[in-house]
Amino acid sequence: MSVIEMIYIVIAIVMTSLIWLIYLTNLRSKHSNLHKNIDNEVFVKSDERFSILKEEISNLKSNILIEKNKSFQEGFDKARSEFSLEVYPYKEEFFDGDDGLFFNDIYHEVSIGYKYQLFINGIPVLKPSIIIDNVLIERKKEVDYQKVKTALDIVENSIVNIAKNTNGILKIGSTINEKVNSKK
Repeated sequence: MSVIEMIYIVIAIVMTSLIWLIYLTNLRSKHSNLHKNIDNEVFVKSDERFSILKEEISNLKSNILIEKNKSFQEGFDKARSEFSLEVYPYKEEFFDGDDGLFFNDIYHEVSIGYKYQLFINGIPVLKPSIIIDNVLIERKKEVDYQKVKTALDIVENSIVNIAKNTNGILKIGSTINEKVNSKK
């Protein structure tokens, strides 16, 4: 082999190595770019999945609230149809005293409030409760002058009749003796 052939062989080896080196460098840069692209794709897809999952969680939470409100309303309507509370005005009067011959000693008490009772399906439950808000009391001790006048007229008529039968022995006065006392 000659020197020239050797030079050609060395040049061919160097050229082949250089081409191989360029090819490998280019392949590495493409490989590196491919890894970066794959990483970016993974991040983008994970962000999309995260957004979708976040939206699904939000939808589930809103559905839970809607179901909760719906269930509450159904229970409320059912309870309202089963339970009822009826409230009535309440008044109770108490009278005591003596409507006497000349004196009226009257005690009058009025209790005012309300009465309520719980019903389940229209059937009364427990006893009704009564709440008294106000009690009005009136007490009278008085002389009934109409009764006194009536009694005096009866006595006067009786005296006149008796006087007629006494043949003038009994004389009738023209005025009534009155005496009024007051506590001091």
